[in-house]
Amino acid sequence: MINLTTLPFMKSTNDNVDALKLVANNSIILLIFFTIFVAPILEEVIFRGIFMNWFFINSPLISVLTSGLIFGYVHAPFDANTDWIYALSKILLGIVLAGVYYRTKNIKANITVHFLNNFLAILVGAIVSGVIIL
Repeated sequence: MINLTTLPFMKSTNDNVDALKLVANNSIILLIFFTIFVAPILEEVIFRGIFMNWFFINSPLISVLTSGLIFGYVHAPFDANTDWIYALSKILLGIVLAGVYYRTKNIKANITVHFLNNFLAILVGAIVSGVIIL
């Protein structure tokens, strides 16, 4: 839902998207593997598994918000060229993922939600670019 509502307001490209396109041009299989499998596992272990269990343990709201903000920053570093709608979408996704972890205390739940988000992003990108025709 976050991507669906923010996508129409995003710039056509940004540094993160450009980097993904570069990888796709070299190896679409590598992009799919890392985007759908490796990134969700690594990012959830770091941002939720480690961060939320080491910092602000007694302040869940601060922990969730900070985890989301840092997750967003890593995906869209804040500078003069930042696409703030794209950054907001990543911050909100990070907050949702942090909320899932806070509620479930199960890193597998986060990895699954993150996996589904990335899978849908790859699928939509493939449809929009004409790689997949429905």
